[in-house]
Amino acid sequence: KRYDFDTPEPIPDYTGGDNDGNADNSEQQQDKQQRPTQVALDAIALASRMQTDLETVAMDFVKHFKDLTTTTTMGKEELSISTNLVLAGGVALNSVLNGRLSRELGFRETFIPPYPG
Repeated sequence: KRYDFDTPEPIPDYTGGDNDGNADNSEQQQDKQQRPTQVALDAIALASRMQTDLETVAMDFVKHFKDLTTTTTMGKEELSISTNLVLAGGVALNSVLNGRLSRELGFRETFIPPYPG
């Protein structure tokens, strides 16, 4: 379950109202359950697509510069000059992207300053 509106279960009433177990109470709870509007669903879809695109572009960008610092020694294994990654700025605070950069591009250490500016 990713979002509260993924399942048709009623939202519990924590307002302190009567809960005598009758069917009317169950119908009232279902009426209180809020479904997202189409605008909210569109916003969720847009945010998901933007995250996917950001990850794609950033992965390609960082991989390009990592490849520039990698050399081949006469047919032997590649020797990477830099195994560490330092990122700064607002996009660098995207934890999902940072995890992918560290895991998938093989950086030994990753440092992101806690303040983006």
